[in-house]
Amino acid sequence: MRMGYAVSILLLLACSPLLASDNSPKTAVTTTTFPNQLSVLYTFNRTDFNGYKQGTANIQGGTLQYTRMMTAHLGLTTEGSFGRSPSVQSTYYDVAAGPRVQFGFDRVSPYVQALFGYSHIVIKPNDLLGHNSGFAFIGGFGADLHLTSSWSLRLGEFDFLRQPFGQHRSTWMRYSAGITYNWGK
Repeated sequence: MRMGYAVSILLLLACSPLLASDNSPKTAVTTTTFPNQLSVLYTFNRTDFNGYKQGTANIQGGTLQYTRMMTAHLGLTTEGSFGRSPSVQSTYYDVAAGPRVQFGFDRVSPYVQALFGYSHIVIKPNDLLGHNSGFAFIGGFGADLHLTSSWSLRLGEFDFLRQPFGQHRSTWMRYSAGITYNWGK
């Protein structure tokens, strides 16, 4: 989790000149919400295996996310994620979709979302639980910093995940950051 905090602090520091006000002419960044958003994100998961011998683990991977805004504030988000943890020899995949509520300000667009879908986790060696699949819930919030009219920087997305793990549910905290391509008017 410390690595996730470090990445978000570095991203904020790197973007601080963009947030500062200046007297130069403004670029074509709009205050409206873009109808289509495609995000490619680095994902860091902090996982709790509910008392099994693995305990907690850090799983790193990626997320591909598409959002179609139906109105200025309400949209539908779909995503696919993957990740690996060499320390506990685990791999996970999930696909999910659900509503997003987004607010557009001058250069920053914060949002909240609740996604529902399918998750699959593989833990080796199979002496623990092997393969587990089932319903997944992903709820969280984040913010995009608009760099140009087409590109945004995902400053951070913080999610709470509930995924299958044997007869129990594992609890995950997930941090994601990356880039977003925006198109359509």
